[in-house]
Amino acid sequence: MRYARRLCRPGPLGALVTSAMVTAWLISWLAFRTILAFWRPADDGYYYYDIVRSTWSGLGVSTDGIHATNGFHPLWYLVLLPFGTVLHMPNAALVGVAQVLGMLLLGVAVAGIAMALRLLGLRTLPCVLGALALTFAPWRGIASAGVEGALALALLCWFFVALLKVLPGQTRRSMVIAGLLAALTILARLDTIMVVGSMLLFALLGPLKPVLGRRGSRRDLVLLLGPPVVLVGCYLLVNLALTGNPMPITASLKSSFPKPHFSFGFLFSNVQYYIAIAVAWAATLLYRRGPERALLAGLTVGATVFGGYVALFGRGVFWWYFVSLVPAGAVGAGITLDWLLDRLKSRVLLRRVEIVSVVLAAGILLIPLVWSIIEKYPNGDYVANTGWRIEAERAGHWASKRLPPHALLAMKDSGAFGFYTKQPLMNLDGVISNRSFNDALCNGTAFDEMINSGVSYVAYQAVRSDYTTFTIGLPCWEHGTTPTRLTFLRRDEVYRGSPYWHGGRNEVFVIWRFDPIAMNEREAASGN
Repeated sequence: MRYARRLCRPGPLGALVTSAMVTAWLISWLAFRTILAFWRPADDGYYYYDIVRSTWSGLGVSTDGIHATNGFHPLWYLVLLPFGTVLHMPNAALVGVAQVLGMLLLGVAVAGIAMALRLLGLRTLPCVLGALALTFAPWRGIASAGVEGALALALLCWFFVALLKVLPGQTRRSMVIAGLLAALTILARLDTIMVVGSMLLFALLGPLKPVLGRRGSRRDLVLLLGPPVVLVGCYLLVNLALTGNPMPITASLKSSFPKPHFSFGFLFSNVQYYIAIAVAWAATLLYRRGPERALLAGLTVGATVFGGYVALFGRGVFWWYFVSLVPAGAVGAGITLDWLLDRLKSRVLLRRVEIVSVVLAAGILLIPLVWSIIEKYPNGDYVANTGWRIEAERAGHWASKRLPPHALLAMKDSGAFGFYTKQPLMNLDGVISNRSFNDALCNGTAFDEMINSGVSYVAYQAVRSDYTTFTIGLPCWEHGTTPTRLTFLRRDEVYRGSPYWHGGRNEVFVIWRFDPIAMNEREAASGN
């Protein structure tokens, strides 16, 4: 029990970082009078809140109450579900709860990296700075995006600690804890299996190799590998039974595996994560003490394999999918700094380097923090208090008050808008809906399904403010095509939000009246 308590305790560093981040979030909220200020949740985060609302309302596991979905990751959904129940009907308070939980989890992750670096024998300064690397921009956004990244990050960091505890003693209790953390990390984000699996492989082939033949060691291997095999296997079998596919639809449709789908633009937009891998690999080459070096190599190789997989096969993958690469870079940064400090013979020079390191770390943390509050777009709006997710919230409140209570709305990227509308909303993303709606998107019958479902209004978040006609493409993720297109005229508008700066121009959130007869007549007249 003492070991378990020590393993789960965030520690002073985690508590300090968490307190600072929550305080900054509260100050930002008070300054801008909106719960979405500062670290604003990503639109995908609202899908979890929508699923919680649908579950509580008896509509099943669904983002829109119409299509079932297996597009959620179970642990984060289960964490949020009790809060949705306590709040009776999920509302803006659930968004705040998710943000605070994300920051608490980031504090736990920070403490986990600090503990891991301490177990590796590093001095205090590299431990602290390596752990704080998790909070540097843009990585701290992982904690506040409202998706499962913060939970996966916390579990991954403490799984690293658990394996470092396993290596010296190989006790049964430590094996079980490490195995459970491995399983939970994978269930938090399935793609972390590449990092977790690589670390387990290096641990087994390294220090445990000489004793693999002993009966007791084989029992320990079962304790270590049993939980991830059983829990992850059961999860995949449940998905297979319910949906006919073992993988969640988000994971299977956002991958082009085994056909490469390389994008240079995507690679360069996430270059900081590949730098993190390089730092981790360099640190692994420097670190030559004890059997834990094999574990560091496993962490680095796993992160490298995952980064390469995303670069080659990812399609529409967003930046928070790189969450499992961040700890590798943080550990590498701490080890590299410790190695550099070992090279310094002068105590005076060592002291100066320590002071400069602390000042630089504080600046890297605080300057982006302050800048994110005072930064303005070219049109004069504060970045922290504008954007399409805030406009989606405002449009949702407008629709709830002004549109018929039983009117069926429809939208792609409908997370925030769907959360704040009281009317039912049909989600037009096959990636978050079930397989049957994705098939409709791919075979060109999504328009007919919208008609049959009774859609009355369609919304979109990024419309040119000076448009005359606007077309929305509904893509088929499976084939990488866009067979369904919806074209609207300016006169079809029933709602237009305030202009906001997006993509280098002013755009608006618009709701149109959905008139399929008029749309078909326009299509016929244009000859399409």
